[in-house]
Amino acid sequence: MGRQRKREPAVDWSAYVPPSRRRGLLLKRAWHRFVSGLATQRVLITLMVLIYLAICLGLILWGGLSLGVLALLPLLLGPPVGYLAYWLVWREFHE
Repeated sequence: MGRQRKREPAVDWSAYVPPSRRRGLLLKRAWHRFVSGLATQRVLITLMVLIYLAICLGLILWGGLSLGVLALLPLLLGPPVGYLAYWLVWREFHE
């Protein structure tokens, strides 16, 4: 394998930007940092679950109680069924 070079610390170039353009540069950098933070897997999964819960809550509040509860079942029953499958496979493999 090749040798890895040490990473040098990042230099903050905003100190060398004229004051009239510095605010725009800092806002643009903050925006890019925010967007890249949203693209992480943890944040995307959390957003999808929250959107799904909001849709189910909207169904329940609009009078579709049975449809809303039915839509919540996969979210509520998924983890226990997954754990049961894992436990059954583990038990079968180790006994």
